[in-house]
Amino acid sequence: MKRFFLPALTGALALTLSVPVLAEDVTYPPGALQNITCVAAWNNVLTPDGSGNFKSNAVSGGNATTPTNTVTLNSGAATNPNHVSGAINCLDDESVNFNRVSITGSEAFNVFGAYHLLNSNDAASVNNNQVTVSGGTVSNVYGGMAHNNGAGNATANGNTVTITGGTINGTVLGGLADSNSGAAEASNNTVVIVANLPASTFGVTASLFGGDARGVTAVSTGNTLQMASAGLTVYELDSFQNFRFTLPASLSGGGTVLTTTDYARISTNSTVSVTAASGLTVSTGDVFTLIGCGAGCDFSGTLAAASQNGTLNGYRYTLSVTGDGSLIMTIGAPLAAQTATSVPVMHPAMLVLLALALGGLAARRRV
Repeated sequence: MKRFFLPALTGALALTLSVPVLAEDVTYPPGALQNITCVAAWNNVLTPDGSGNFKSNAVSGGNATTPTNTVTLNSGAATNPNHVSGAINCLDDESVNFNRVSITGSEAFNVFGAYHLLNSNDAASVNNNQVTVSGGTVSNVYGGMAHNNGAGNATANGNTVTITGGTINGTVLGGLADSNSGAAEASNNTVVIVANLPASTFGVTASLFGGDARGVTAVSTGNTLQMASAGLTVYELDSFQNFRFTLPASLSGGGTVLTTTDYARISTNSTVSVTAASGLTVSTGDVFTLIGCGAGCDFSGTLAAASQNGTLNGYRYTLSVTGDGSLIMTIGAPLAAQTATSVPVMHPAMLVLLALALGGLAARRRV
């Protein structure tokens, strides 16, 4: 069962538009927490300030080099924020784009790269926002969340969550688009799990989702999991169409990259690529479990034909989804051996004839 925190909208939205202002760089501590009045019970919130707390300053208009807002939660907070967001807009249809959040310490419940909440026919949209968790403890992490309680559409595209440390106890979701009675699209969102994470990074209920779309019509496509650690366990895995595994040097034949305990749902025709970190050694016959489904776990999905074979460290490999619900990589013969068998060998008689012909040619040249 999917478990997401979906804040309820209470009260009427403010009718007065705020005046556009410059982006903000907010850090806590020493900065101050706020209370957001457009969302029920959102107290102790860390986010750029806005007029009437309905809309963060400069929610959109930045780019990858110069993001709109940057928000950092450090360790040592006297009061842990309930919610952290790079920007919030629950006032109008201006999309919330290119905001950045960094969690380096302390605790937080919900963390959003951007949050757009509406209750209208207008579109809610969050694009190209980023969250990085390197320390502290968080429950749910969203690269971007677009939530429309009305008939308007919701879109979450190109958002990223990167986990480099800390502790995650809930859902990690690249992008969430949720519309009550409109269309929803969550595409091209990314979750990045870097190398050398310890098994304690993810709690027993932690889950990984790429792009979750919920609406009258729903589109989830191009969402990617980039995985560079091994030996990790999560509760659920869902809403990814692309998988990019980098096998660490510490992994040996028979090892497992990622295990799920409830379900692992990869999309139909999912693409999978596998690369090796420096120092990884493989041999013919080695078997690696890229995604393992534990006892009683529900596994579903298929691989694109082009992803079922590849090369790694000079060896061919094949990928398969096994009957017990696991994504398995099997190492085959080395490329050098296969290449050597394909080199043509000249018959000895032909070698003699070739030698005589070359000898005759040399004699004619000396005349």
